[in-house]
Amino acid sequence: MSVFLSTDAMYPLVQGTCGALVVAMALSSVVLGCTILQAYYYFDRFKSDGTYLKVFVVALVAFDMADTISAILIVWWYTVLHYGDFDSLARLPLVIGVEVGLASVVTLMAHSFFVVRVWYIGGRNFGVPGVIRP
Repeated sequence: MSVFLSTDAMYPLVQGTCGALVVAMALSSVVLGCTILQAYYYFDRFKSDGTYLKVFVVALVAFDMADTISAILIVWWYTVLHYGDFDSLARLPLVIGVEVGLASVVTLMAHSFFVVRVWYIGGRNFGVPGVIRP
């Protein structure tokens, strides 16, 4: 059921909702740029690392890029496709589920990498990694 509100009454609601989405998208894009720069630095400086680690870095960057693209699609859905449709603010686009899933994969990969590094540095003792594992 649709409730009519004047444009003046809707502006603060839209500004708070869509404004936060635009800021999040911009920050996500900046962080993706940092990730790509780090990956470039890694491949330029650590050429002797194993194939497994290089594939892991490529996969992590690819998942992070897909996550950022899905965040951009969310903002596009709300601000371009459904511009002026205030009822769309009560709906969730399908890509939000994709974005949450991708963010979870990136987080799991990064945390797992750090747990393995702690395991190696700790002399392959399961004590500390067993406590901090994801």
